[in-house]
Amino acid sequence: VIKALHQRRVDGIILAPTAGTDRRALDYLKGKGIPSVLVDRIVRGEFDQVGVENTVACRELISHLIGHGHRRIGFVAGAPGISTSIERLEGYRDALHRAGIPFDPTLVCCGESANEPARRAVRELLRLDPRPTAIVASNNLMMIGAMHALRDAGIEVPAGMALVGFDDFDWAELFNPRLTVLAQPLEDIAMKAVELLTRRIARPDDQFEIVRLTPELRIRNSCGCQDQR
Repeated sequence: VIKALHQRRVDGIILAPTAGTDRRALDYLKGKGIPSVLVDRIVRGEFDQVGVENTVACRELISHLIGHGHRRIGFVAGAPGISTSIERLEGYRDALHRAGIPFDPTLVCCGESANEPARRAVRELLRLDPRPTAIVASNNLMMIGAMHALRDAGIEVPAGMALVGFDDFDWAELFNPRLTVLAQPLEDIAMKAVELLTRRIARPDDQFEIVRLTPELRIRNSCGCQDQR
């Protein structure tokens, strides 16, 4: 796709790397000198990039649960080896450390950033004795998988399990209870990416910039709080 866009003589490209993004794609952009901006996942290399502050934001989300008395907090991590997964897990561990809660590796399961793997991961968490009192899904697809697993087990949210997630989505409004999440500033990310790209096109020799924006903690009631929107 990148080669096709290049052949069409586009002025620049905004790319959202995924777990399956071929390194050759990034090498092609760099080798051909195509003005480019990467969004969401931060990767190594010389590119302008826009993402969110995952570690601090996730720490805030976990601290919110800890503030409500939770000590056994299950964490459904994303696909291994990608920056968002690594940084959000760091935020989880940091929040526990600051609260003096020992890290328990059995409370962390890999949901592979997808629905069904997350469903299986939450099932594993529910088999623990004692099981967690709260679960964090570290993206919206894994949130759906977590909700499926809790429904399968007949566990109500939040009465039987607090549930929070990273990423908001339009149809979250349809859920009952309403979901407590960290919402990424998508419009701001897009606007900043375009700003960086137009600057790169105009001044190709400028120093590369990595911009981190802050997600918003939207406290509703899947965490056990009253809806505060």
